[in-house]
Amino acid sequence: MIPHIRSSIVTPTLLIGLLVLSLVLARRPYYNWDMFPYLAIVIAQPGLPFDSTHREVYRAARDELPVQDFQAISSRQPKLMEDPAAFLEIMKYFSIKPGYTWLARGFYHLGAKPVMSTWLPSVISYFLVGVLVYFHARRHAPPMPSALFVMIIALSPQFLNLARYSSPDMLCALVSTAGTILVLRSLTIPGLALLTMAVWIRPDSAIFLMLTVGILWIMKQITWYQGTVLVFLTAASLWLLLGNTSLINEYLLLDYSLSDHWAAFRTGLGSLFQSLTLPMIALALGMIYFRQSYAIDLRTWLLAAAVGTLLLRYFLHPFTEDRFNLPAYLLISLVAWETMAQRHYGEVSATKS
Repeated sequence: MIPHIRSSIVTPTLLIGLLVLSLVLARRPYYNWDMFPYLAIVIAQPGLPFDSTHREVYRAARDELPVQDFQAISSRQPKLMEDPAAFLEIMKYFSIKPGYTWLARGFYHLGAKPVMSTWLPSVISYFLVGVLVYFHARRHAPPMPSALFVMIIALSPQFLNLARYSSPDMLCALVSTAGTILVLRSLTIPGLALLTMAVWIRPDSAIFLMLTVGILWIMKQITWYQGTVLVFLTAASLWLLLGNTSLINEYLLLDYSLSDHWAAFRTGLGSLFQSLTLPMIALALGMIYFRQSYAIDLRTWLLAAAVGTLLLRYFLHPFTEDRFNLPAYLLISLVAWETMAQRHYGEVSATKS
C-alpha cells in the first residue's frame, strides 16, 4: 500500500516542482545580448522608421533591466547601440526564426512587457519539455526513476540557463522533442510535421529533419511521395528563411576556399571542446554499439541521425554552443534512458502507478 501511495504522488509532486522551478527561473532571467534584436522584431510597427524602433528597443531595455545588467549588456556592442543603420544590418541573423519571434510578439500583444516577451517562450518551453520527457519516460520505467531522470535534465546547467534566455533554443528543443517522440511512437506524419515546424524556429533543424526523412523512407515508414513532399517543404522553408536574406552562402561557408574553411574549422575546435557535443556523441555511439547487438531499429537509426546532426552542423558552420544542439542532446538522452530502463524494468505501461 505504501509503495502505491508513494507512486501516486510522484507525478503531481514532479509537476508542481517543475512549475515552481520555472517560476523561480522566470524571476531571474538571463539577459543575453540577443535580446536587443529580438526586441526590435517584437515591438516593430508597420510604417514606423527603424530609427524610432531602435530608440524604443534601448529605452524598453533600460526601463526593464537592472541598471548594472543594462550597462554590461549594451556595452558589448556600443556601435550597434549608437548606429541604427549598423543595428539594422545584423537584423537578418535574427529575423530568420519567425516561429520564435511570432510567439514573442504574441506575448507582447497580450500585455507582456517587451523584454519579458522575449524570454517567456523559453521558460514556458522549459516547463513543457520537462512534462513531455516525464510522460514519455513513464512508458519505460516507474514514476520515481522517471521523475529523477527528468530532474537531472531540468537541473543541468544547460537547461537552467536556456530557460532564462531571450532565444529560440528552448522552444526549438520543445517542438523537436515532441516531434521525435511522436515518430518513436509510430505517429510518423504528425511527428514529421512538428519537426518541419522546428525549422521555422531554428533553420538548422533541417539537418535532423532531412536525416530522419531518409531513415523513415529506408525503413518504409513513409512513402516515396511523402518523403519527396517533405524534402520540398524543407527546401522551400530554407529558401524563404535564408535565401531572401542571402544567408545560405554565409551559413554554409560556400564562398570560402578550402584553406579558409580549414582555418575556420580549427578556430571553432575550442567551442567544440567547451560544449557537451563530444561527450554526447560518445554516449550515442555507445548506445548504438549496445543496441545493434540485439536490434537495429528506429531508435538506433535516430541515434545515428542525432550524431550526424551534431557533426554536420559543426562541419557546415564550425562553431557550436550547447544551446544549438539541445534537441540532439535530448534525443540521445531519451534513447539512452529507454535502453537502460527496458533492460531493467521491461515495458511499463504509462497508465500504471
